[in-house]
Amino acid sequence: MKSLGEKVWDLRAAAANSEAVRGHTHNYYRYPARFPPIFVREAIEAFSKPGETVIDPFVGGGTSVVEGLAQGRRFIGFDLNPIAVFVSRVKSTPLSSGKLERAKSYAEKLLLDRIEVRDSMPIPAEIESEFFNTPWWIRGTICAVRARLSTVEDHELRDFLLCALLSTSQWALDCRSTIPKSEEFFQTLYRTVVKMSGEMEAYCAVLRNAFGDRLRTVGQNRRIILRSAASAHEDKRVPQEWLPARLVITSPPYPGVHVLYHRWQVRGRRETAAPFAILNSKDGHGPSHYTLGGRHEAGVRRFFDNLTACFRSISNLLDENSTVIQLVSVADPDTQLTQILSAMRRAGFEECGAEAFGQKQSGRFWRSVPNRKWYANGKEDLTSARELLLVHRLRRRSNQ
Repeated sequence: MKSLGEKVWDLRAAAANSEAVRGHTHNYYRYPARFPPIFVREAIEAFSKPGETVIDPFVGGGTSVVEGLAQGRRFIGFDLNPIAVFVSRVKSTPLSSGKLERAKSYAEKLLLDRIEVRDSMPIPAEIESEFFNTPWWIRGTICAVRARLSTVEDHELRDFLLCALLSTSQWALDCRSTIPKSEEFFQTLYRTVVKMSGEMEAYCAVLRNAFGDRLRTVGQNRRIILRSAASAHEDKRVPQEWLPARLVITSPPYPGVHVLYHRWQVRGRRETAAPFAILNSKDGHGPSHYTLGGRHEAGVRRFFDNLTACFRSISNLLDENSTVIQLVSVADPDTQLTQILSAMRRAGFEECGAEAFGQKQSGRFWRSVPNRKWYANGKEDLTSARELLLVHRLRRRSNQ
């Protein structure tokens, strides 16, 4: 049986994997700062067993829930962002072959009726303001498709199609300098539904291996909760019989690094809240709400206070045999790494497994993140394109 240090050492190759995110339903939506799925898979296999519970306090794009369920684990996830919760639920909700065929037929009808659909629906006043900085023709097309989808009675099928609309809209707008025409949008929406359907069918085959033919029970082994992880242990939606959780696998927001989790950037750095409008939600918070704190000094201090509160709450869902695995990135490794470790100690954890790499920062394991460029404090920051592997366990009572 491998020691903790040996298991941590084995995670290096998975963490260092530079392949593009792929497999299962991982590409339903390009959520910022996504986990490498192979790393999550290896961590779950090494540090938990089928039937045990995995937690992600910052569920983000849902990689951990997709991989956890694929390996027959129970899963509990928390996130403040309605986009993250919606996408994670859709990605991890199995659909029958019949529903997937209906989804493709619906997307085909939208493509065939595209001119009628495009011209049939004015933009509702209550969401028009969320589409700021969005070109009028795409705004109208998105709203028209959204209105059609609202008539789909099956809520699982409706959410699946709405996720396809969200993904297509992201393709059309996010980080684009040239915005496609409506015709191309409808064609891409159809291709997106077909691609998502194939990926869901393959994912359902994996889920059958984990749960048998009882795909209906998959949702009963999953809780994805829209809220902060702070005081999450008091939330009545957390099944007490699932505890203690065996593994926490997560990637917290990055202190001092500018990442937009709740908006897209159009034609340069002009932001739009279009994803909130598509999901019929309100864009009621600034970026710091979703990152535990702002980029400047006061916000960074608030980040570490919030990080401590989140992990202090999560500690109540664990025991001394539970493992916390994180991939973290910081704007200033020389100071902020120390602050992260201090926040974990205040929350009741101690670092472990570091002997696999050496105790000094230079000996720690950093992974280079492919195709990532964030901005920290207004300047291009190369350190935030690297992530550090950290492993913690609850501090023994005799040491507290």
